[in-house]
Amino acid sequence: MAKSIPSIGFLGYVERYSLVQNTHPRLWKYNILGFKQIIFSYIYPLTLRGGGFAFSIYDMNPDESFALKWRDNDGVEAATMNFRFGELPFDLDLSKQKSLTEAPIIKTDAIIPNVHKSTWAFLVLPVSGMELTIPKPGLYHLWLLEEGSETKVGSLNFGLINPEPLSEARIAAIRSDPRAAKGVHLVLSCKMCGGSLKSYAGLEQDASLEGNGFVWYQNLPGKFVCDCGKLEANLTIIRSNLHGLLGQKRGSEDVTLIPSYERDALDTIRTNFCALLDQKESEEILQKFLEENPVLLHEFSPSLIFFKAPLLSFYKTDFTILSHAKELILIELEKPHTQILKKDGGVHSDLQHAFDQARNWLHTSDEHRLAVLECIRLDQKQVGSVRAVVIAGRDVENDPEHLRKLKGIDFGRIKFLTYDDLLGAFDALLRALDKT
Repeated sequence: MAKSIPSIGFLGYVERYSLVQNTHPRLWKYNILGFKQIIFSYIYPLTLRGGGFAFSIYDMNPDESFALKWRDNDGVEAATMNFRFGELPFDLDLSKQKSLTEAPIIKTDAIIPNVHKSTWAFLVLPVSGMELTIPKPGLYHLWLLEEGSETKVGSLNFGLINPEPLSEARIAAIRSDPRAAKGVHLVLSCKMCGGSLKSYAGLEQDASLEGNGFVWYQNLPGKFVCDCGKLEANLTIIRSNLHGLLGQKRGSEDVTLIPSYERDALDTIRTNFCALLDQKESEEILQKFLEENPVLLHEFSPSLIFFKAPLLSFYKTDFTILSHAKELILIELEKPHTQILKKDGGVHSDLQHAFDQARNWLHTSDEHRLAVLECIRLDQKQVGSVRAVVIAGRDVENDPEHLRKLKGIDFGRIKFLTYDDLLGAFDALLRALDKT
């Protein structure tokens, strides 16, 4: 029995795409990044504003138009899509195509390539301008409306990410990355009446924001309805999940992300850190300063930072960092004026004592790994390996050649850094920020 096949098929969502010349001015190809059939988000309602929808279209005609509807698994209509090829920002006339001397990696205002009659064509339609809002997570189906009938031509799944609670360790990790968001501003607005709801999440509540009409996300009502009634949004997920966007680096038209630091603030941190090192402050004062300014620990790529974390009842680290690479990093701080080298270039006893401490930590974590992880409330699936870092002394007042040899020694799972190394990594971060 022959099957009736619709003239259009929905393939999925692409995060970014471009059409570039392929060896000949009349030959074009798609470059696609992030093709998927499921979209994850921390919050709903979710409005898609970027990327594109991938379709296969049979016997494509420049004058053809399509009417499609998005419906959830229960048949409730979520959105409509109406488009005609002639009205899209594409050019079907190859004679009007301008040659690209440098084909971009990503170019959203691309053209439609020439296709033969009675064949299938691949096409990506830009999402921008569609204002497609998905009210809740779930499976949504795309229906083609033609001549009084409806045909399902594809589906897209919208998944929900439930974030972890905003713990002290997570807050410290967010503050270690100057690009990460310390605040999230969300605005839901009706284009008909202008009614809006402004909400925010942050590392802490902000009275000045609330004075400007923003509502702390956990204090939102269950539902928002605009004055004209055209916009009705269930706020349950936003009320529980908006903090999940903290630490992110990319916002949208609805969501504004506030970076953790202004550039001037980073310069102030550097100045104050240098002053503490030059004044040869105690280990305790440096510990406190690093706790208040964890961006100085940026080079360890923290996803969680624990202060004075216990290793069973035997030891406490100065810092314990879980990196994005699933490394558990145990950090031992010594004084800036700790002697690290003897006159003959050998390791000074003060530094050797710090290495011995780090080795004891590693031995304890190896012998009682599950118990150690439980002490700091980590799951064994979160940790791939354990290593230690000793930070002690300064580069100055040490013979450069002896210092070079010391830093070249392989101490196994222990890494040695001076405070100048920490400062140098921070300076590299500042230079990278200045280039962006």
